[in-house]
Amino acid sequence: MTAQCQSAGPDAPRAPAPQPQLQCQRPSASHATCGWWLRRAVRRVVKVLMLIGAGAGCPDTPVTADGGEHTAYGRLMTTWILFLRAVNVGKRPFPMAQLRAVLTRAGYADVETHIQTGNVRLDSPTRSRAKIEQDVEALLARDRGFSIDVVALTPKELTALAEDVESLAARHPAEHGHYVSLLKHPATPDQVATVENHGFDDEVVVVRGQAVHFLYGKPYHEARMSNAAVEKRIGVATNRNAKVIRALAAKWGA
Repeated sequence: MTAQCQSAGPDAPRAPAPQPQLQCQRPSASHATCGWWLRRAVRRVVKVLMLIGAGAGCPDTPVTADGGEHTAYGRLMTTWILFLRAVNVGKRPFPMAQLRAVLTRAGYADVETHIQTGNVRLDSPTRSRAKIEQDVEALLARDRGFSIDVVALTPKELTALAEDVESLAARHPAEHGHYVSLLKHPATPDQVATVENHGFDDEVVVVRGQAVHFLYGKPYHEARMSNAAVEKRIGVATNRNAKVIRALAAKWGA
């Protein structure tokens, strides 16, 4: 009897499809670093949460793009240059290492200081000048037990301030020093006239924006116009010499 081949009907059982063979492979070097990347990601998330917790609320006077804004940790950050008034004088000690620690614990990023007179650079999600000043003042008062006024500039404003220092120094050579008082609030035209037209010899005073420049042709201790005189005529201010302004602009300016 001759065997004949017949096609399988629709109900005929089908042979199982071949399964892919699983092969064990040794972990690559990239796998070995997976745990490190995971830990790094967790640290970044924690830092972002700290910034959210510390940061600053809604801006009331936003800072426009001027070289002080950038993105870090997934958020838009603003770089601020802070000038603290009257620290490390008299009974107002504040070592810079402690200042950096206080600001960092509060959630501010990339905190740096320059010399001992209270010059600080930091990053914050806060875009409002008034808000960053108020927040830092409150933080430092809680830590120190005395009030510390803060004047905030952006990196671009710091660079413009240093340029003013150079242009005024070229026009008014100051044999006995060039100093700058940074005003917490802008001066009115009448206040500007009061300090510029003071009537004292060998003392040139020029107001540029929120900065009052003193160019002395006499020894500093003989001068009548000073930061104290500005505060009486205009309001809160903090004073630095031109050398410090130049150094800060070279270091932190935009």
